[in-house]
Parts: sequence; C-alpha cells; structure tokens
Amino acid sequence: YERAFAGLCSLSIKIIRIGTLNAENLMEKENLVNLLTSDKVNMSRSRVDKYLALLERESNDISQQLSQCSNPVDVSRIVDIDWRLDYKVRSLSLGKTNEVVYCVSLKTIDCNNQPGKDIEFKCSLQQLEDLVQKLLDAKKQVERVIMR
Repeated sequence: YERAFAGLCSLSIKIIRIGTLNAENLMEKENLVNLLTSDKVNMSRSRVDKYLALLERESNDISQQLSQCSNPVDVSRIVDIDWRLDYKVRSLSLGKTNEVVYCVSLKTIDCNNQPGKDIEFKCSLQQLEDLVQKLLDAKKQVERVIMR
C-alpha cells in the first residue's frame, strides 16, 4: 500500500505541476483517465472521476504548498561551511557501533545578503567523499563552459 500511495502522490504532483486538469488540456485529461482505467492500473471510472474532482478542487492549495517547499538552494549563495566529526561508540539498540559521522552545516545568505537558513546534514565518510567528488565534477563542468 505504501508504494501505491507514494505513486499516487507523485502522479498527483505531476498532474498539478503540468496543468493536466486545466480546461485547455482536455486531451491530456482524457489520456490520464484512459491510463488510470486501463488493465495496468485498474481503477474504476467512478473512482478516477472522484480522484480528478478532488485534485481539481484542491489544486490551488496544493500548488501553493508545492511552491513553498520546492525552492531549490541557490548554490551561489552558499558562503561558508562548518563541520565536525562525531564518533559514535555505542547505540542503545545496536550495542557497540564504532561509527564515524560528519555533521555538516552550509551557511547561506539570501538575495539581500542577509543570513539565510543553514542547511544541515549528517553523512558518512563515503557520502562526504561522494559529495566532494560531485562538487569537483560540477566545478570542472563550469570551467569548461567558461573556457568556450
């Protein structure tokens, strides 16, 4: 049920972002109805109609909520990084763990050069090395574009 729910949530978000339920997209809406009532998905027509009616009714509120949570970090606004190394010796549930954890905090500023919300995460050495490698790859890509 969890996978079905996650799939339905993803589908709902895509429907709202693309604007499939808008009046000018009748063909897309009909294709969506055909997909949901097909043998592969096997939703009844009445259930599909109720689902789409609910999405239409709530689409403005959902769009507003999505716009608030989908603002990506502007990487050019990351101005500093703080980190520390924690060594976890024991866990109540697992007993002895001897685990190394890096605690990373990215300091940001907003468009008005005011302190922004810090981005904090924890990761293992391997995850941190992967992040550094991806950042180095991104830097190389930018340098290639600038050199052209």
